[in-house]
Amino acid sequence: VANFNDCCPSSGSLALQELSTFVYSIRENGIACNLFSDSEANIEIQGKSVKLVQKTDYPFDGNISITLYPQRSFDFPLFIRIPDWSKSAIVKVNGKPVESTSVNAGAFCCINRKWKSKDIVELEFPCELKVVTKTELIKAPQSTKDIYKVNWFALTKGPLVYAMSDLIFGTE
Repeated sequence: VANFNDCCPSSGSLALQELSTFVYSIRENGIACNLFSDSEANIEIQGKSVKLVQKTDYPFDGNISITLYPQRSFDFPLFIRIPDWSKSAIVKVNGKPVESTSVNAGAFCCINRKWKSKDIVELEFPCELKVVTKTELIKAPQSTKDIYKVNWFALTKGPLVYAMSDLIFGTE
């Protein structure tokens, strides 16, 4: 009987110890790269071992390199998660761009090929600085004054969000 703790692993720092188990997963007889972090993993698929080495400064930089070391050359799909915020992602295999129609924000890019040792997948997620603003407003009925008004302001750079609010009750 497996012990299952349904409370604490989802809370704060205890969740971080389980995060590494989600970087890669097995999907449709292939490998899925779900998260981006300096990492190494050995995964067995189709009865063969594949070592993956990921190098990156993500989330501070959108450039990621994944080197594959299959036990021997063989065909399998590699699924790369393209973040929803990355509308102009570029995926390359050994320096050659993957067809852009298969690279869509918020979806997995599937690269199905015969992988050999030292094949390199390069990902470029442009991390442009963007300004996001929003005002939440509740107007008082039959009045010119606002009951509640919050002006939200955020800077985003790739997956990072820096936010603050200017909380104002009423308008005077």
